[in-house]
Amino acid sequence: MSKRQVKIYPRFERIWHWTQALLILVLLFTGMGLNGLHHIIPFGPAVIFHTIAALLLLVLWIFATFWLFTTGTWRQFVPTLDGLVDVIRFYAYGVFKGEKHPHKKVIWRKHNPLQILAYFGLKVAVFPLVWITGILYMTYNFWEHIPDAGFYLNIVANLHL
Repeated sequence: MSKRQVKIYPRFERIWHWTQALLILVLLFTGMGLNGLHHIIPFGPAVIFHTIAALLLLVLWIFATFWLFTTGTWRQFVPTLDGLVDVIRFYAYGVFKGEKHPHKKVIWRKHNPLQILAYFGLKVAVFPLVWITGILYMTYNFWEHIPDAGFYLNIVANLHL
C-alpha cells in the first residue's frame, strides 16, 4: 500500500504564519528599542518601523480572521478537553521517555488540545489587549486632555508590554 502525503496547512496558513512571525519579531525588536533595551535603531525610525509593522499585522489579522470564518477553519481554535490530559502528561513526562505523541494531526484537527488552549488564550485575551493598548498609545494626542491622562498613559504603556 502506498502512502499519500497531504499538506495539512494550506499555502495561506503557511504565509499567514510566517508573515505573522516575522512582523511579531520586528515588533519585539523595535519595542525593546523604544523601551531603551538597545540603541541599534534610533528612537524616531523605531517608532515608524513599529507602527508600520503593527498596522501590517493588524491588516494580516483582519484577512486571517475573514479567512478563518469564511472557510470554517475557526473551529480549529475551539478548546476541547478531549485528550488534554494525555497531551499534558506527554509534555510533562512522556517526551522525556521517548513516548509517541498522543495527538495525531488531521486536516479537521491540526492542533493538539494544549495548543488550542494556548492559541485561544492568545486570540481572546493577549492579542486584543495588545491591540487596544497599542491603539490607545498611538492615539494619545486625542485623549491627552482628559484629567490624569499621564497616569492612564502609564497604565496603557505597562499593559502594552
